[in-house]
Amino acid sequence: NPTALWAPPAPATATHSLTMQPFADRTFPGPVRPRTTRGPIDASQGPEVGGPDWSIRAQTAPSQHQGPSLKSLGIFLAPLTAVLAALLRYRPKRTNGHDAWALMGVSAMPTVVKEGKVAVLGGGCFGTAFAQLMARNGYQVTMWVRNEKTRDEINTQHTNSIYLPDIVLHDNICAVSSFADAVDGAKLVAIAIPTPYLRQTFVKHRDVLPVQVPLVLLSKGIENDTLLTPLEILREELPGKYSRFVCAVSGPSFAKEIAKGLPTNVTCASEDRNVAVTVQQMLSDRMFRVYTTPDTIGVEFGGAIKNVIAIAAGVSDGLGMGNNGRAAIITRGLAEISKLAEAKGGNPMTMLSLAGVGDLMLTCTAQMSRNYTVGYRLGKGETLQQIQESMNEVAEGVKTAYSVHFLAKELGISVPICNQVYEVLYNDRSLEDALSNLLDREAGDEMTEIHAICSLPVGPLGGPNFSTRSGWESTG
Repeated sequence: NPTALWAPPAPATATHSLTMQPFADRTFPGPVRPRTTRGPIDASQGPEVGGPDWSIRAQTAPSQHQGPSLKSLGIFLAPLTAVLAALLRYRPKRTNGHDAWALMGVSAMPTVVKEGKVAVLGGGCFGTAFAQLMARNGYQVTMWVRNEKTRDEINTQHTNSIYLPDIVLHDNICAVSSFADAVDGAKLVAIAIPTPYLRQTFVKHRDVLPVQVPLVLLSKGIENDTLLTPLEILREELPGKYSRFVCAVSGPSFAKEIAKGLPTNVTCASEDRNVAVTVQQMLSDRMFRVYTTPDTIGVEFGGAIKNVIAIAAGVSDGLGMGNNGRAAIITRGLAEISKLAEAKGGNPMTMLSLAGVGDLMLTCTAQMSRNYTVGYRLGKGETLQQIQESMNEVAEGVKTAYSVHFLAKELGISVPICNQVYEVLYNDRSLEDALSNLLDREAGDEMTEIHAICSLPVGPLGGPNFSTRSGWESTG
């Protein structure tokens, strides 16, 4: 009997340690309210900042019950500890393609058998790395590669020396020049085509796409003419039968590290939960973890605009502005991304995820980042033309800066860092003038801005109700 473990009542004595008693006998001392209470916090409950007064946890408890002895508490917890240890040691096994949790009576999402064909559109750095991932997961991967020399190298030498030197590609990877041959019979189509060329590619080839298979966007950016994201472009150009199967994958993920099998975490965004979970299961292995979200807007904006902020971070380092300066750009840049995403209907909390701050931190601090490298070399005195001519890969932030500048104008959002990057890249503004414009701006109240970004209805626990933004419909 668990109640027998508690010591008999004893006179209350003043103590400054936590007392332990059955919950039913506990009372809430002072002005503290039960946790289910909603509404604004009374300033009298805490210090002058209006927060809850946690100091009551060290006050004398009014209950007449004295806590259990260490010995009796150990007797009570020992069985629970043993069960927890057994669960931690347990590793579910798969039997005939089904999760062993289901055999225990635990409901589980349907599992995906990792076999069959996957198509990867694009033979660049990220397309090749993604093909390596899927081949490692057991799929037969067909890459659509327009460059004949690269195609032949992949098929004969199992390398792609232009984009991923020193990486030996999996035997399950082959490359073709025909779009139709690449996607024929595929159970997933991964799209690693630069955003400026995305629309024209799918206008030309949309009639041969397989139906009812996930279309996974790896492309990042915002189209210059329309100010649309890759997912919005596909929804505009593809027939309706494809729209629910389009999703976006983004997060802190350098292609070379994916190809090497180093630990990587990303986010898959889809408005259809089943599509998101299917992609999650098809992509995931022990070293490549995929999380899911319904917020396609937040994920795409995080993946696109962080490249613009990375250019600014590179410029800061190139000019020798120090670690403090880079940290300020990253933090204020995150606020700019959040404001733009929120204005478009995204969830600002997505900016705290892998696709938000995770991707931003990686891109703004690593020399492997193409966009950071562009900024750094600008800070060292090179011209944009010199930098671009020397690079094999596309730095998406250059074109995205143009789109963000005009999108922010259209939405009426202040994005000073992105605007200065645009002025440097497209209007030949000097780095010194751009820096001066940022440093001379009046500083506002940070909390006011954060609350403005998160101006949402009150949720069930008294906080912001983010379920009103880009959420999955309840399935019961």
